[in-house]
Amino acid sequence: MTPFFPSGRRFLPWIGLFLWFCLAAPGTACAQNDSLRVVQSPDTLPAATTAGDTIARSRRLPSPRKALILSAVLPGAGQAYNRRYWKIPLIYIGAGILGYNIQNFYGRYIIFRDAFIAKQKYDVFILNRYYPQFEATDTRYNNLEFMRRNRNQFRRYFELNIILAGVLYALNIVDANVDAHLRGFQLGRDDLSLTPSLPTETPGAAGLTLRLTLK
Repeated sequence: MTPFFPSGRRFLPWIGLFLWFCLAAPGTACAQNDSLRVVQSPDTLPAATTAGDTIARSRRLPSPRKALILSAVLPGAGQAYNRRYWKIPLIYIGAGILGYNIQNFYGRYIIFRDAFIAKQKYDVFILNRYYPQFEATDTRYNNLEFMRRNRNQFRRYFELNIILAGVLYALNIVDANVDAHLRGFQLGRDDLSLTPSLPTETPGAAGLTLRLTLK
């Protein structure tokens, strides 16, 4: 008796015929299901994907207020919150240079201030304790004018670097806040448009109109 299902190589044409019937033949159940999936995908998938992208994107936008507070509490923290990590080394390199200058100039100011007081009140030369090259017999250094001039100069340098440190601290806060604001500012295809304009009052005059819509 010949079996109902063919075996061997004769089985392959039957498989091909069945697949063609399901995938290509119109009116079949498989073809209807495929057409249904094709029709539904443009209407449902892009809308859901767009809504999901909008929600996910809004969650990634930093808060300007939070960035400002973080930078005020710890310089560089607002930049880290905004994911601007490359700015953090710049902030601390600048702070390190200014901190070194403040300490250095303040120490020199104290030395010349004390030397000026010792020379003026007690006629004692003490600069050679800190600067061995300054000899007491050298009148270029052992005089009140030299000490007064250097005292005032190092005090100005000290005060200037304190001001610069305050400016750097303020810039760190402003940068974090502004950067967070700009991260939320976007221009879409409909936000910026350039259209020709034809005035009705003056025939023959033409121009261009640039329109910017802020959100």
